[in-house]
Amino acid sequence: MNGITNRMRWLGVLVVLLVASPTLVKAETKEDEAIAKFLKKLTKSKYLTIQGRVFSDFSVDLTKGDKTKETAFEITRAYLTFKSEIVKWLRVRVTADFSRWLQSDDDSPLLGFIKYAYFDVRPCKGLSIKMGQHDTPWIETFQHAFGYRFVHKVYQDHFKTMSSAELGASLNGDFFGHRLRFTAGIFNGTGYKKPAGKRPFEELLYLVQVSYYPLANRKGFAKNFGIHGYFSHNQNKDDAGAVVRTMLYGGGVSLNNKWMRFGAEVIVRQDNAGGRTNRDYILGGYLSGHYKGWGIFGQVGANVAPDRSGNSTDLDFVAGISYQPIYQFVVALDYQQAWHAKFKDTTGHKVFVHTAVFF
Repeated sequence: MNGITNRMRWLGVLVVLLVASPTLVKAETKEDEAIAKFLKKLTKSKYLTIQGRVFSDFSVDLTKGDKTKETAFEITRAYLTFKSEIVKWLRVRVTADFSRWLQSDDDSPLLGFIKYAYFDVRPCKGLSIKMGQHDTPWIETFQHAFGYRFVHKVYQDHFKTMSSAELGASLNGDFFGHRLRFTAGIFNGTGYKKPAGKRPFEELLYLVQVSYYPLANRKGFAKNFGIHGYFSHNQNKDDAGAVVRTMLYGGGVSLNNKWMRFGAEVIVRQDNAGGRTNRDYILGGYLSGHYKGWGIFGQVGANVAPDRSGNSTDLDFVAGISYQPIYQFVVALDYQQAWHAKFKDTTGHKVFVHTAVFF
């Protein structure tokens, strides 16, 4: 009974913090502009731009069990980015990423590593060649469309279907007045936290993404509406030496404007592990509405694996409200829950106050 009372008390504190945030962090338009000008002088020179993001949260764990942490403060992510336009056709970006290295429940230090480090060659208008460790297109597309990365990952990243960055090279296009955009790339296929495999040329990841924005040159509600298609292929060997080929394919839609953000995605992961065809279906839906700095948002995702043992399904749900008084700061109060193994057990059941600072 005392545990429930303590948790409810903390929930009350979280609500008060969010409701009070417009007063505590209120900024007039002139103040917002002054902050932006100051940061521009501080972080941008002729040849170098410095950017940063810090994500943190305060959580109340409602999950049943003796091992749960009732309340906790946490820095979930921090990014420090250096960008340089050396000449008009050559740009460089390096981003350091700091996050928890989850080795065990009791040993998870905040460590830094390189997220992005690449050259961006632009031989002509609308064409870009990236070489090095850089972003993968699908996750970047939906993170940009939804805008709540500081609260929760998009589902291809959350369910580890894809990596948000890879080491390799890609050709990127943006043509017909931003209507047609594409990425075609070759990567190591091991993500950005692992070195290349023992047979790097046999295990390469090939991917293609095409996006079409039919109303890109028009004003109005649906200007940024996009239709996206994706395909990738890579292979590796299992412990028995058998070649396992993995394909990802699917599509989605997105919309991002002043008043709402929306996204829906369906990706199929298919492989031949165990000598048979296996398919997982990763589904994600994102929706938010915005008015004068306030936002209400929700997202739901599922990883359905009918061809795996146990016919398991993982489901994840997030809902909350946010307030962004100035561009450089946003706070959100949200509820998150996760179900696993045909919804029979719950591994997450929490309330959060999330914050993000940008500069």
